[in-house]
This record gives sequence, structure tokens and C-alpha cells, in this order.
Amino acid sequence: MAKKRSKGDDLVVGRFGVMATFKFILKNAGLFLPLLVVALLVCALSLITSEDAMIIIIVVAMLILWLTSLFFARRVMAGEKVRFRDGLYNAMTPLVSSLMVFIVLVIQCIPIMLLIIAYSAAIETNLFGDMFYGSLFVLFAILMVALSVYLVSGTLMGLIAVSTPGMYPIEALKLSHELMVGRRLEFALRLLVMVMMVVGIFVVIVGPAVLISLAFYNIGGIEMPMLVPIATTVAGCFAVTQSAVYLYIYYRKTLGMDVTLGKKK
Repeated sequence: MAKKRSKGDDLVVGRFGVMATFKFILKNAGLFLPLLVVALLVCALSLITSEDAMIIIIVVAMLILWLTSLFFARRVMAGEKVRFRDGLYNAMTPLVSSLMVFIVLVIQCIPIMLLIIAYSAAIETNLFGDMFYGSLFVLFAILMVALSVYLVSGTLMGLIAVSTPGMYPIEALKLSHELMVGRRLEFALRLLVMVMMVVGIFVVIVGPAVLISLAFYNIGGIEMPMLVPIATTVAGCFAVTQSAVYLYIYYRKTLGMDVTLGKKK
């Protein structure tokens, strides 16, 4: 028998689900705030290591954030009672499967990488000085971006699907691509909105840190070399959590499942 939910539990998802994402995270801050603290502590370890080790540590922190955020979102929206330690201990189970899907995602981003290389070459050769060749390059760029978005849209949903217990990478990719049939343009718009949200997060968090650093340096000559990197790390961690929840809400809606805030304790 299905559990009854209180009227306030249902999360109303708007056209793009922006407010729903932040509302959900704030509602469940007891789960997400400690998670962000753990991720920040892991990132802090990178400050006392070599550059190569720093990259590995940051990648591990982002994986912890991504998978645990999805774990919390899935359990809470299913109406289950979730404890922080459950997510921290159990969320990393689909790590290998997620890495395999991520490798597919990287391969599908090759058109974008080629575009970046071609753009650098075009700047060096002054290609844009000729209207005809410049127009051809713009057309090439549009085609490359469209191809990558088309390929990546299904695989991004695959990163969400593969975090489901018992889901294998191939099954997740098949399911995600089936879900994207007829929805790729809509999903492309949602990706654009997600990018704008991430940019907004960095502006809100990193912007003041930059201004404070400049103010202290200009007024008293005081340097604060760690303020901006710390703010950037905080913004990056929150952006990963926000993106995971944002995409999971859309994934859940495409499956026709309810999206809830979770029970009040």
C-alpha cells in the first residue's frame, strides 16, 4: 500500500525546474550540507600534495559529491528516511559503472574538442578575416556543437540511470537514449539553463571573494591568496550537487515519477 504524503511534500517542478532544485537542496540541507563539508575537506587535502595528486583528489571529491547527491535525491524523493552515513557508505557502489558511462561521455565530447582545436588554428591563421571562410567555420561549429549535444544528452541521463542499484552501464545507456527520444531539444534547453545556474553559483560565491581580495590589497596592501581558491572550491562543490539534483529531477519526471521534498522530521 502506497504511503500517504502530506500536501507540502510534493515538489512542484516548473518549466525548467530551477527553483525546485534549490528548494529541494535547502529542504534537505541536513543531508547536503555535511556532504559539502566532507567534499571540501577532501579537496583541502589537495593543498598539501603535488599537482598530479591534487587532480586525483579533486576528481575523487567530485565523484563522492555526484554519487552521494544522487543517492540522497533518489531516496528522499522515493519517500524513504535517509541518514547521512547511509549515503556516505553506500552511494559509491556504482562507481565502476559510472566511470564506464563517463568514458563514453568523454568520447562523445570529441567533436567539441576538435572545435576548440580548429578555433585556435582559425585565430592564428586569421580565418575570420575572410567572410566566406569565417561563415563556413561558424557552420562547422554549429554542426559540431549540435552533434555533441545530440550524443551527450542521452549519456548524461545515463550517468543518472547507472547510479540506480543493480543497473549495468549498457542497460543505463539504452534506457537513457530511449528516454531522450523526442526530448533532445528540450533537454538541450535544460542543459543551457543548468550551465547558467552553474555560472550564477560561481558569480555569487567567487565574485565577492575576488572583490574582497582586491579591496584588501588596494587599501592596505594585504594579500589573501587562499580566499579566491577556497571560494572557487566551494562554488565547484555546490555546482556538482546542484547539477546532480537538477538532472535527477528531470530524469524522474521523464519516467513519470513523483518528485517530493521529503518528509518533515
